[in-house]
Amino acid sequence: MDTRFSVSLWTLSIALLGCASEEPLKESNESTTPPEVTAEAEDSNVVGGYSKTTVDAAQVIAAAEFAVAEESKKGPKINLKSITTAETQVVAGTNYKLRILVDDNGTEKTVEVVVYEDLQQTSTLTSWTAVTRIH
Repeated sequence: MDTRFSVSLWTLSIALLGCASEEPLKESNESTTPPEVTAEAEDSNVVGGYSKTTVDAAQVIAAAEFAVAEESKKGPKINLKSITTAETQVVAGTNYKLRILVDDNGTEKTVEVVVYEDLQQTSTLTSWTAVTRIH
């Protein structure tokens, strides 16, 4: 046998032995039960669903102003008074679901709107629904 071959074979054998684990695998004592999900956790960050966001975020304000401007094209001018809730949904772009307070020709109304902003940042008002208050 060639001396270089036998030296290489010994080197390879020693390297493989050095890589072998000396410690046997231990079973984990940790539970495989998934963590408890609280109602609060279920409401936020649902994959594919809406997530709450701040009402004073620039994109939220822009979406609310866009919705009011689009709806105003249909009749008397509507004025945005405030944004009460805001949620976003990531799709091929972003859906903004907002609850806003508006002044519609002298009448204060609460409206839920959905504004879709595509990946090119073009907005579309997809929903404008008056919220009726139950007394």
